[in-house]
Amino acid sequence: MIKCSQCGAKNSDESDYCEECGASLGKGTVHVYDDPVNAPLYRTDPSKLDADGNLIHEPLDWLCLLSFICSLVLLSFCGFASFLSLAVSIYALARVSNMKHVRGKGLAIAGIIISAVGMIGIAFIFLFAGNLKNA
Repeated sequence: MIKCSQCGAKNSDESDYCEECGASLGKGTVHVYDDPVNAPLYRTDPSKLDADGNLIHEPLDWLCLLSFICSLVLLSFCGFASFLSLAVSIYALARVSNMKHVRGKGLAIAGIIISAVGMIGIAFIFLFAGNLKNA
């Protein structure tokens, strides 16, 4: 049984990271069976830590941000260029999905949704205009 030096939680001997706080159990571990000490409890995903146990900074992908902004701007033009915005957003989503430790997936998805709403709006405009012409 390994006691975490950060939060005092008891972990199995084969654990590399604390099951409670995610801290690395490599250095400073104490093999005891005492009660946990009063320490702050940090819940960190071990996959977001580097080899030294430091939190990895996840930068925002510029293309995801650009696709989101383009979809909002192009939506204001009644969706005429939403097809372009949709293509950029789909490309940004595919790009960021293959990158590790990069944020922006949510922005790309939002860009896809906004572009789709713009295209649906254009379809309704053309259908409504066609119905008025036939009336």
